[in-house]
Amino acid sequence: AIASLAERYPLLDIELLRAPQEEALQLLDSGRVSLCLAFAGLQVDPRRSFQHIASESLVATLSPHHPTLLSGRIRYLEDLVNVRQILVCSSELPLADPRSLIGASHWRSNSLDLALQMVEAGLGWGDFPLSRVAPLIAAGRLVRLDFHNTHNALELPVHAFWGKQQPLRQGARTLVELLA
Repeated sequence: AIASLAERYPLLDIELLRAPQEEALQLLDSGRVSLCLAFAGLQVDPRRSFQHIASESLVATLSPHHPTLLSGRIRYLEDLVNVRQILVCSSELPLADPRSLIGASHWRSNSLDLALQMVEAGLGWGDFPLSRVAPLIAAGRLVRLDFHNTHNALELPVHAFWGKQQPLRQGARTLVELLA
């Protein structure tokens, strides 16, 4: 979508930032950014407009060399409570959406790439976007856990968000159209 936007508007200046969801939404609410992509929350925020862009599945993954996996002790989703969970979230802001918080013990990273490396190194398990972990699973670097009591996928809508007080400019409106 950004490549198409660049072709349409070759002189358009844009800045792309990457941040954990809580920080991305805070940047939006503060006016620092005019548009952000994030998972939809459990409630509609009246300060924000949104457009559904896609859906994504978060899947629980673990290193194939993790001792808990090798011992066969993970059969049910609740077995993960006692395994360290690696979270991608802000280091300063509270976790806004607790749907994927399962582990009693967890480590935080504000970088998805770093969190994936920690799980791959066997430091814990993570609930990550399937689109990002599918190649690692196919390469045998991560294992998608198979639970006996539930399907391993938390389906979440992905929305483009913008502030209601700051209408989108033409370039951002075009980007939302291209993404949708």
